[in-house]
Amino acid sequence: MCGIVGAVGDVSPDDFDRAVDTLTHRGPDGRGVDIDGAVALGHRRLSIIDLAGGAQPMRLESRGLRIVFNGEIYNHLDLRAQLAARGHTFVTHSDTETLLAAYAEWGEACVEHLRGMYAFVLHDTANLRLFGARDPFGKKPLYWTQPQDGALRFAFASEPKALLALLPVRPGVSETGVCSYLAHDYVAGTGSAFHDIHRIAPGHSFVLSLDQAASVPPRIRCFWQPSFPRRTTVPEPAAEAVSVSTVQRLLMQSVERRLIADVPIGILLSGGIDSSIIAALVVKLRGRDQVPSFSIGFDDPRFDESQYAQDVADHIGTVHRSKTFGAQECIDAVRQVVKRLDEPFADPSVLPTAMLCAFAREHVTVALGGDGGDELFAGYDTFAAFPVAARVRKLLPAPVDSVLDALAGVLGTDSRSSHMPLEFKIRRFLRGYRQRGGAMLEAWHGPFDRRGREALGIALPVQSAWQSRPAASEHDEPESSDVLRWYQTVYLPDDILVKADRASMLHSIELRSPFLDVDLAEYVNALPFALKVRSGTRKYLLRRAIQAWHAQGLTLPAHVLSRKKKGFGIPIATWLRGPLAGMLQETLIERWPTSLSFIQEQARVTLVREHLSDQRNRGKELWALLVLAWWAEEWIR
Repeated sequence: MCGIVGAVGDVSPDDFDRAVDTLTHRGPDGRGVDIDGAVALGHRRLSIIDLAGGAQPMRLESRGLRIVFNGEIYNHLDLRAQLAARGHTFVTHSDTETLLAAYAEWGEACVEHLRGMYAFVLHDTANLRLFGARDPFGKKPLYWTQPQDGALRFAFASEPKALLALLPVRPGVSETGVCSYLAHDYVAGTGSAFHDIHRIAPGHSFVLSLDQAASVPPRIRCFWQPSFPRRTTVPEPAAEAVSVSTVQRLLMQSVERRLIADVPIGILLSGGIDSSIIAALVVKLRGRDQVPSFSIGFDDPRFDESQYAQDVADHIGTVHRSKTFGAQECIDAVRQVVKRLDEPFADPSVLPTAMLCAFAREHVTVALGGDGGDELFAGYDTFAAFPVAARVRKLLPAPVDSVLDALAGVLGTDSRSSHMPLEFKIRRFLRGYRQRGGAMLEAWHGPFDRRGREALGIALPVQSAWQSRPAASEHDEPESSDVLRWYQTVYLPDDILVKADRASMLHSIELRSPFLDVDLAEYVNALPFALKVRSGTRKYLLRRAIQAWHAQGLTLPAHVLSRKKKGFGIPIATWLRGPLAGMLQETLIERWPTSLSFIQEQARVTLVREHLSDQRNRGKELWALLVLAWWAEEWIR
């Protein structure tokens, strides 16, 4: 895993060096800069494959190509064999060189041959252009900016902080980006919280003509996106059996692809379904007592899963290490982690994820995890909730909502005995259930709905990568497809994978996600929704695959399939009423950043008062505002 940065125009070497070094955490093992005329490429390397020969920026002199690349191409050995048969020669064992040859052979279509996680930009000197791309799921980030005046004409980077080092004037706040953040907990789509800093979307590539770099935006093309069937049917038993065996084969293939490395590999193990089956498959491929696994625990039992992870490790035979953290350790770390993120990001699980990555990095450089299993196989509670919402919409007239909301307040808001009190769940359900598909999910997941944002003084439309698809006929069930699409095109790339990338890169460890394999995803997405949720059972197909593996001798502890899903979170609502209460009031009321003055003071005061008085559980909203303020203090001048 690495950090990349590039600039087109008249940029001072000192400024470019500073931009490269802002990404040191992404690549502490090597540093490279290659300036050719008006195009500068920079790279920070975390050495994973071909430790001696994979330095970047890398050139293919015979074709006039230069590249900076962040990620791993898991099928690069297969591609290399194909390319060698077509006359290409190689001098390293690096997948970077394979990528250069793939572009030389197939041009822009090279991305259609890749299986992996990546963000890369290639300088094609012969054709006076830059070509770049981001992997289908968006595991690796790629930001860009195109200033309208000054010597810098175009720049790209793995993180905004590198762009900030290149820009002569630091950009201000994007109100559109902040609106998206307040609706989601993160900035969704292709914008950012900075004015005029953008993202390449997952599964998209771009071409920038260098002779027009100052005036013409890059041409952006979609080369992959998830697709889903319009009809939902229950397959025959024989067809279901074929689906089970195919998922087994594709998942095993995906895990095997992700075990290629020249450095130690481990597993991030929670004890849930997804990470447990990945760990079991790695052990099957590598052998018992040959695979290290890692988990962390907390002294608060509501958030501690460490014993489940230990049970799985003992059962399948990993060499397991676990570390327990106290509440104060987490509180001390939380602001430091959030401040190091150069975009506002309010998913609290970034903190335990970063702590787990830091612990694992003491022993390994690469780790496999279970990210993507819930989005691919329908694992979240909301997959069971959205059909309930459809039934309730038909039964209850809209005026009843206000009565139910008032009754929910009687239940109390104390979060000390539960991560999500019943009052919070009821009010969240009421907030979104009358909407459909992705709009319903955004209302359920996000900190502020439309009315909440308007109360803050923000009435801008929300930017989202999700678009609702109308039903083609009354026999279609588009809501299931819309829910899956939202999770895979919004929540996964803009929350889950941002969290995984930033938390891992803060500690220079590479995370690999076997569930997010294009071959596996295309197969699973094409199956009927009835194979993903059956009679209220989520992840039905994955559970069937695990049961089939059990019959073949690859077993997991019984609790893995039976216990309730538990998120990787921290008690933010409780902390905001306790050890963070003083900081909350000081930041949101007394020294709110002037760059965020468009967010109304009275609304902030009301939210703080309601939460601290136990009138309503406003932890989610207040955490989003607190993180936003910390971000503005750190990154906006």
